[in-house]
Amino acid sequence: MSAREWNPIEANALVDACVIPGNPLVALQSLQSQYGFVHPEAFELVAQAFNISRAEVFGIVTYYSDLRTELINGTEVRVCMGEACQAVGARALAGELEHFESSHAETHMCVSEVFCMGNCALGPTAVVGATLVGLANVDAIVTLLNEVPS
Repeated sequence: MSAREWNPIEANALVDACVIPGNPLVALQSLQSQYGFVHPEAFELVAQAFNISRAEVFGIVTYYSDLRTELINGTEVRVCMGEACQAVGARALAGELEHFESSHAETHMCVSEVFCMGNCALGPTAVVGATLVGLANVDAIVTLLNEVPS
């Protein structure tokens, strides 16, 4: 996913195209897909389009871990912290990735933890960009990071 510069007119058209009564999540996902994050100005656009308050939009954005209000620097690496993945080393993997991230600034990754990705039989599981990685380890993740276009 590549981010684009914020454009309120374009964002408004994106939101209008997603208006499904009672489902602002689709609009927020569309905005994030387009811009790499949900711009603070988009809260008002979504609130007006779906006739809800800005507070409700804020609640949706902060509830879903896939939505963010700032552009990340680099490739997102999400590590599953469901019970099955934790049982086979997900916490250790997250720690190793954070250590790798802090000692290899040129890698440009952003590590986060998420709950259950549904790939329990192949834990620990991670997602690098949009690629699911079963039996994940630092070497496999770094290899994928090197394949992701800048």
